[in-house]
Amino acid sequence: MRVTIATGIYPPDLGGPAKHAEAMRKFLESRNCKVAVVAFGASREGVWGVPRFLPFGLRHFVYFLRCLTAAFVSDLIYAQDAVGVGLPALLAAKLLRRKFVVRVGGDLVWERINERARRSVSLKELYVGRQYLWKAPVYYWLTRCVLSFADAVIVPAAMLKDLYSRQYNIDSRKIFHFPNPELVPEFVKEMSRVETDRILFAGRFVTYKNLDLLMRAFDQARRRSGRGQLVLVGDGPERHHLETLRNQLSAKDFIEIRFPISREELAHLISDSGVCVGPALTEFNPNFILECLAMEKPVLISAENGLSVRLPVSWIFDARSESELVQKIEKMLDGRQYQNAILELEKIPPTPAWEETAENIFSTFTKLCGY
Repeated sequence: MRVTIATGIYPPDLGGPAKHAEAMRKFLESRNCKVAVVAFGASREGVWGVPRFLPFGLRHFVYFLRCLTAAFVSDLIYAQDAVGVGLPALLAAKLLRRKFVVRVGGDLVWERINERARRSVSLKELYVGRQYLWKAPVYYWLTRCVLSFADAVIVPAAMLKDLYSRQYNIDSRKIFHFPNPELVPEFVKEMSRVETDRILFAGRFVTYKNLDLLMRAFDQARRRSGRGQLVLVGDGPERHHLETLRNQLSAKDFIEIRFPISREELAHLISDSGVCVGPALTEFNPNFILECLAMEKPVLISAENGLSVRLPVSWIFDARSESELVQKIEKMLDGRQYQNAILELEKIPPTPAWEETAENIFSTFTKLCGY
């Protein structure tokens, strides 16, 4: 079988889609498949690059041409999002009459609305109020079009399957829920576990990540307990706001805001932390939290998280309640309570192995292509 993987980012780029695309390529090649990759960035061995400096529109047209060329000798195109690369990849697939599978790790409509809004909304709040019909109609209809014409849609969270079948009217029979697997490098498994009072977040600095609430809650917990340090790793449009907020808090000397770091450096930072936090209004089975759990670290995460594993109730909080998050942080900073959290880790079932998820995706490909 011959497969073209269409992705926005690919290593050395950092991020979940980049890791997934690289791992899927290696798995397919281990099954004697011929694999081509199309990605934004410089061309390199096995990767058809599309320059990022090209203006919007032209950049996507060139991406379409790359997909068209790569897929000419492919049986199937596997896209890593619905619109940014999914739309040009779909057009190439339909023109060449190739099978088209798209993996959607979130909801573009929800992300775009929150990026422009003064006050973020959760996924549930957005679709209950049907705000998407007038706040982001173009993204909604483009996403619906791509998913409708796809031969199969892969999602990492059950909540996304429900979303796309109910709100986008996509046939649920062609939506496959394959949870994010545990993709922990070998060097991580050899690292020693360190228990500290460091609280860690890693991800994009955007409004819906709810980082201002996390910082205010930590500030209160720090004043009450006299313990803890908060480290935020990432970048994005909210960086200046977060730096300004930090300087206004009494715990400013215990809050560190870092720029993005390599995957290996992040693994060491997770190992040296006590608790990892996912405070977003909505998460979709987040890779960062899964990696922290795989490294045997307790986590705190908002209730609307889409995780494929069930966590203790004491680790889950209402993303709108600052006071509740303060209480959760205080408990994690208490030595006895923290030891109880460590014991709870042993009761959490492991996430699916990468081989299981990759095998499910590969099986979907073979059925579509008749192999």
